Amino acid sequence: MHGTPRDPLDEFAPADAEFWQRRLEHVDADYVCVGHTHVQYQLSIGKTTVVNPGSVGLPRDGDPRAAYAIITDDGPTLKRVEYRSRKPSRRHGSDLPDHAKNLMFGRAANGQDGAKKRQRQWLEWTAPQRA
Repeated sequence: MHGTPRDPLDEFAPADAEFWQRRLEHVDADYVCVGHTHVQYQLSIGKTTVVNPGSVGLPRDGDPRAAYAIITDDGPTLKRVEYRSRKPSRRHGSDLPDHAKNLMFGRAANGQDGAKKRQRQWLEWTAPQRA
């Protein structure tokens, strides 16, 4: 799901065990795969593992590499790979709001050093959505 079992589309779900315990009270699953934060993480909550694979093209954790997860019989593995985001983001980002394009294109142009500043800007922009 994109958000959480409580709100599959829109709930912002940080890597916080207490937060997830409440969201998983009525969930009977080995794995819950989520997104929306664009931050890669994995948490074990009781018998359930929450996996957020991260993002390709607009990561919000300051790491410009593409983030993904693989789940096998041995469990989940979080992965990162170099990704040339500038060209695809310009092509596919044309419908994004200007502030999102600036975050995406600025990250590609300025690399890791500028990523932390843009991460703070993104978190400030999304704060009303997370409240």
